[in-house]
Amino acid sequence: MFVVFRRPICAPQPVELRRTGRRLASSDDPAPGPWAPARLLSEYGAHWLEATEGGALEIVWSDGHSTVVTVPPPPEPGELKAPWTVEFVDGRGAPPLIRMKTLMEWMTSQDDAIRHYSGAG
Repeated sequence: MFVVFRRPICAPQPVELRRTGRRLASSDDPAPGPWAPARLLSEYGAHWLEATEGGALEIVWSDGHSTVVTVPPPPEPGELKAPWTVEFVDGRGAPPLIRMKTLMEWMTSQDDAIRHYSGAG
């Protein structure tokens, strides 16, 4: 028995991502880095787009057609307001809980146990 499939067995796959004609990513390099202006990701047959800038992006598919997606601009940065409460993992030398007036790096703390703490907080 010989079977001929006239339609593709699988759905078209994204092969390239462009902005104003310039290639941002391709199926050879789908995620060009965490800080790329945009990247196209696929998993388990689902596709999604991550973009750090607004604007029109073109997705080129394996069957030759393309889709233009308009990404809205990201929201303006917001201000992180105080006070901050940080809980530390028990048994690693830091106090179980601290309150800070401003957000700061642990390395700049006056408390040695916090400054040298390693782990989630």
